[in-house]
Amino acid sequence: MKLTIAVCTYRRFDWLKKCLDALKNQTLPSHEYKILVIDNSLTKEKSGNFRDSLQGFSNLQYIITDRCGIGYARTVAMEKCSTEFLAYTDDDCLVPSDWAENILKAFERHGEGAGVIGGRVIPDWEADRPGWLDDDLLAPLGMIDWGDEDIFIDQDSCQWLLSANAVYRTRVLRMVGGFPSHLGRKRALPLAHEEFAANHAINAIGYDLVYSPLLSVKHFVPAARADQKMLCRDAFWDGVSQVLFRNSGVEMDDVDRLSGLLLPLQEQFLTDFKEFASQDDLKQKISQMRGRGWQAAEDALGNRAGKDLKQPSVIYLVTPSLNASRTIDQTIASVTAQAGDFSIRYHIQDGGSTDGTIEKLEQK
Repeated sequence: MKLTIAVCTYRRFDWLKKCLDALKNQTLPSHEYKILVIDNSLTKEKSGNFRDSLQGFSNLQYIITDRCGIGYARTVAMEKCSTEFLAYTDDDCLVPSDWAENILKAFERHGEGAGVIGGRVIPDWEADRPGWLDDDLLAPLGMIDWGDEDIFIDQDSCQWLLSANAVYRTRVLRMVGGFPSHLGRKRALPLAHEEFAANHAINAIGYDLVYSPLLSVKHFVPAARADQKMLCRDAFWDGVSQVLFRNSGVEMDDVDRLSGLLLPLQEQFLTDFKEFASQDDLKQKISQMRGRGWQAAEDALGNRAGKDLKQPSVIYLVTPSLNASRTIDQTIASVTAQAGDFSIRYHIQDGGSTDGTIEKLEQK
């Protein structure tokens, strides 16, 4: 047996059952892979009843933890894994019948240098996809599709892998200590980037991160999730997560304190939210919320004594660009020429220019 498939779950038993049924019905014989559930729901009676209701599984191990948090749960799966490869998917994902078989094919193709291999995460809509939700906004919903060719991903890439569809060489994941417990969703706190941190560490010690179109899963998107306000909320916490990822020494106590400080701030920023008719305006608002989350987290981490959040001394500017090669120089110059009792963090987020804007930005 070479493969363990881990599903980390938190209080979504109906969806977990569908996910497990798909994992049970694989073309790879059941004695050649193991299914491992890490249930961090903190509802021992419900979890136990659900575990006992499962039938027809000859290769299932079900572990109920006394702590929650997706980073913690993924690391528990790593600690319990006894096979060469450890695959992760989410409890609201459905995998095709040849998924496990294709995992082994992908590692055979890429050899010992591959530390992580992941693939497509495509949406499974509960309701019709909203007209305003274009492809550029699928990534914040946890979807990726990097095409039909294998891609090697490094720290400078514009692509990434998601643990809804990612497989690790177990010994390599152990070399970097698994997933940071202070990152990733914990109860209702929508933090992220636990897999990004692990993948970054794996790449840093010389192993490849590979996108393979052989691997594909469907990820359920509830109707309530395809919502502009939810995207802006998640962008705020994406900014917070980026700061937590980049700050060494952050511990769970810091995260617990941060949540108490930043949850009211998030609500304040989204008070009287109204939907945008323009996609450009929506994307600008998402960028703004990400910047606000970033700055609020930096301010809070720089003020660990527990005082109120200080007023910002940093101005975070975001310029969305699209086919702006003729004007981007002037825009950059006007921003960097600002003077005053503050510093500027300037980010340019390009929407897929085709007129040389990206090349000009790379030269900058």
